[in-house]
Amino acid sequence: MPVSCQPQRVDQPSASPRRVTRSLLLAIDLQQSVLAELDSSGPNPFAYSPYGTQSSPFQAGTQLGFNGKFKERSSGWYHLGNGHRVYNPALMRFHSPDRLSPFGKGGGNAYVYCGGSPVNRVDPAGQWWVSVVGQAIGIAVGGLFAAAPTIRTAAAIVNGQTLDLSARVANIFGFYGGVSAVAVRPLGIPAAFSAIVPNAIQAVSVGGNALSQASTFIGGFTTSVNLARTTLAKARANGQSLIAVAAESLKEVSGYNLLRRRPMGQVPLTAAHLQDIREEARVIRHPSTSGASQTTQL
Repeated sequence: MPVSCQPQRVDQPSASPRRVTRSLLLAIDLQQSVLAELDSSGPNPFAYSPYGTQSSPFQAGTQLGFNGKFKERSSGWYHLGNGHRVYNPALMRFHSPDRLSPFGKGGGNAYVYCGGSPVNRVDPAGQWWVSVVGQAIGIAVGGLFAAAPTIRTAAAIVNGQTLDLSARVANIFGFYGGVSAVAVRPLGIPAAFSAIVPNAIQAVSVGGNALSQASTFIGGFTTSVNLARTTLAKARANGQSLIAVAAESLKEVSGYNLLRRRPMGQVPLTAAHLQDIREEARVIRHPSTSGASQTTQL
């Protein structure tokens, strides 16, 4: 999990009128949740339940917690939206109803947090949850990841190549990873939105993430299409059955051959193409005979 660190200064009252200041180094994840704090005494790691209940070996020095939100030290409650609504991670509910419920963005349950799915959603202001969207792009990217190893395997079969064990295993994992992503993989948003971030910046953040995913898909799709065209053209030139090439490719990337301890499948060339290859090989082996024949004909 990517982790970034940012320093924070914490003022602590002392018995004397003079205030004592110490610095904390915070480690956060992509959703801005504080994973650990570090001071001169050592690290203090944090863990969270799915709904944001924080636990740590020592008392937390920072009041930032789940999704980077300000946490009330005594109760552990989160005042989302600069106090708009209070979220209680122990109850996994808000203390007050959502004014956008039940017919607006708040959903049918006016007290529920993130629609009952806090792992896949965030609620920055206590008004409506933001889905970790991108399902359509995620399905497309997953399909691309499933197609890429299939096309690579087809190219190897057409070219008469045999992949080593590591490459075959990598293709199998890539294939099933793409297949599973088509059904279940949601794409994450860059980070949990801060309640003070303007809506325009939120839109730019989500739009930038979508653009990045779309660019990755277009690049990979173009590469796969070009490889597929080259493979199909060579298979036709070799006189190989396209159906047989597709069947052998699927048997390979699905792990069927590996489970049965079989080598990669091969698709034979046509007799006419084999004859052309033999003729070219004969000419290469006996260039003088070929030259003499051409001279006699002239």
